[in-house]
Amino acid sequence: MSITIDHLTATRVSSRAGPPQTNSWQAVSACWHLFACWALRRAERRALAELALLPHLLDDVGLTRAQALREAGKPFWRC
Repeated sequence: MSITIDHLTATRVSSRAGPPQTNSWQAVSACWHLFACWALRRAERRALAELALLPHLLDDVGLTRAQALREAGKPFWRC
């Protein structure tokens, strides 16, 4: 009985147990999404800080000045 090297390699690869391989682009994409989320959050909080100076616009949004400043004071990485 003879076994070829290709058969052994295929058997070893298919019988290997372990976590599934992930595509490195998935990790890059996840990082990109996180940075984009942080950038958006930062921009929104800066706009909210400017909005806190205009009481008539805060009334339109339905926030108090204290609420707007509290949210605007959060770091971009915190929800």
